Amino acid sequence: LLQGPILLPVQTSGKQEGFTGIAVAEDGALVATGFYNAWPGYPDQAMFLVYGETGLTKFVQDKENGQWNVAFDVLVNTTAHPDILGAAEGMRVLYDQKEQVYAVSHTVQMKDGLSGTFEFGMTTFTLDGKQKWTRAFPSKSGKWTGSIASHPYALSFGKDGSYAIGGLAVNPPDTHGRLVSIATTGDLLF
Repeated sequence: LLQGPILLPVQTSGKQEGFTGIAVAEDGALVATGFYNAWPGYPDQAMFLVYGETGLTKFVQDKENGQWNVAFDVLVNTTAHPDILGAAEGMRVLYDQKEQVYAVSHTVQMKDGLSGTFEFGMTTFTLDGKQKWTRAFPSKSGKWTGSIASHPYALSFGKDGSYAIGGLAVNPPDTHGRLVSIATTGDLLF
């Protein structure tokens, strides 16, 4: 699809960066999310639960020479949310044609959460890379109780145009399937 490798430089030597989700967007552009500036850990850490930052990268193809170029490469900004320590790893991304946004599901670390745990998070960006909103959906959101963490793995559209994040909730000693529905405004539906 890309007709050759595209390598983005690691921003800090010794850190990890990689894509975990990619989608086709408007006019054949590609958008990708993943982890940036992440701390190395156990050998398969890059597969999930990375302690880094979440970003969104948009690739566009030059119509004349066919080369792919980076249109933007931005990080999720959580400073407006005092309850969120940060967005640690982007998991999946959707192009929402109706709303004209990119929706990114990701992990977040909560200030009041257990150290080292992750929760569901989501951020939307305009088609030119401006962040619209970001939200956290801790495992204790809504009617769910007793969990200490949740990990988002899947992202899809609901029949009504909402977003659905699927994954798991950690309720020691077990894990349980978890599904949340989010309005395009960022409000938790269930």
